[in-house]
Amino acid sequence: MQPVFCIWIMPNAPKELRNHILVLESSYKDIRNGNSEPASGIPHIICVYVGDPDEAEDALCIFLGTLFFAGLRDERDERLKKQYGIVLDENTKRELDKVSMYSEWMEENEELSERRLEETIKEVTREVTEEVTKEVTEEVTKKMTGKLVDVYVKIVNMLIANQMTLDDAIAAAEIPDEYADEVRSRLSNGQ
Repeated sequence: MQPVFCIWIMPNAPKELRNHILVLESSYKDIRNGNSEPASGIPHIICVYVGDPDEAEDALCIFLGTLFFAGLRDERDERLKKQYGIVLDENTKRELDKVSMYSEWMEENEELSERRLEETIKEVTREVTEEVTKEVTEEVTKKMTGKLVDVYVKIVNMLIANQMTLDDAIAAAEIPDEYADEVRSRLSNGQ
C-alpha cells in the first residue's frame, strides 16, 4: 500500500511558523502484539504554514503565500498573473477571498478567541470542581456515617459490658471533644 498524504494549508499561521512546511509522519501500534511499524495507508500530514511571500525563501512558500496570505489579497491577482502566468476565474477568486478574509478575521479576533478560551477553561474547571467536591463530600459523608455507627456500637457495648457511665465510655472510645457532645446527645435520645 502506498503512503497517503493529507495537506493542510494554514493561512493564519503563528508568526514563528509562517513560511514553513512540516510533515507529521504517522506510525501505528498493533495493540495485540505491541509491534510498531511505519504507517501504510495511514495519512502523513503536511502542514503548510502560509506567510508573507516577500519574506519566504522557498518557491512553494512564495507561491502559496501569494495565493493565501491575507495581507496580499488586493495584489494577489496581479502577482499571480505577472509571476506565474495564472489568471484566476471569478469563482476561484471568491473562494480565495473567503480564506483571506477568515484569516484576517482570525488575526483581528485572536485576543477575543483567547479570552473566550480562557473563560471556557475557567467555566469547565468550576463545573468539574463543583462536581468533584460534591462526589467527595458524599463519599466522605458515607464513610463518616459508617464510622459513627461503629463508634455508637462500641460505646453501647462498653456501657453494657463494663457497666460504665456514658462519659467514661466516650473517653474510653477516644472520641474527640468536638464530637463528644453530639455523641452524648444522640445516645441519650436513643438515636
